[in-house]
Amino acid sequence: MIYQRIKGRRGTNRAAIAVGRHPLLAAYDIIRDGTPYQKPDPPVRTHHDNHRRLRHHVRQLEALGYRVHGEPVA
Repeated sequence: MIYQRIKGRRGTNRAAIAVGRHPLLAAYDIIRDGTPYQKPDPPVRTHHDNHRRLRHHVRQLEALGYRVHGEPVA
């Protein structure tokens, strides 16, 4: 998933380097600090994130020729 996001913005080579960098940094921190690996917490989605996703999908639909008005269901 990270690879696909970066690939779209930066290209294939930079995405591969960026994705490969993450495990190396984690290994370095583990070796340096001598602590066991702790899986990072998943990111928390905020209202801003949801609004940004809505705008993104509305633009995609408008590009296909649809007129869209988004409002919350509940």
